[in-house]
Amino acid sequence: YRRERRSEELLASWRLAEVGDAEVIRGGTLEVVHASELVPGDLLVLRAGNVIPADARVVEAARFAVDAAPLTGESEPVAKSARPVAAGVPLAERSSMLYRGTLVATGHGHAIVTATGPQTELANEREIADAGNARAAGAEAHGGRLQADIAAREAKIYELTSAIKHT
Repeated sequence: YRRERRSEELLASWRLAEVGDAEVIRGGTLEVVHASELVPGDLLVLRAGNVIPADARVVEAARFAVDAAPLTGESEPVAKSARPVAAGVPLAERSSMLYRGTLVATGHGHAIVTATGPQTELANEREIADAGNARAAGAEAHGGRLQADIAAREAKIYELTSAIKHT
């Protein structure tokens, strides 16, 4: 059940991340651009209710919290700040990082885009999920062949034992 729920959350966040506009500051000017036009280095302007359109590092935050459940499984919004974190910290503990497809739950802030499109953590999760689904489909197909093989052998054994009983 838990895996299925996580898959549903990922699918929902992928749908949200695929569409929409983002507010950015480019050259000192506030602009609204389609999420697909974001590039690393853009300065995102984020408010409660925004879906985060790209992976980004927080540079300014005020009462800023993000619902990262689709990526981390956290059930509560996680506070975000501009304080750096050590290298190698698990994804769920990266308090200065934002990830595409997650939702700003409270507050507001600015963040520098670090990754877009297929380079994001969400894309990485999608790739892992797709690979897992492919393996599961392959295992099901293999399992189906194995079941058919076992059934055929059982039928052969039944046939042989029946023949022996009647002789």
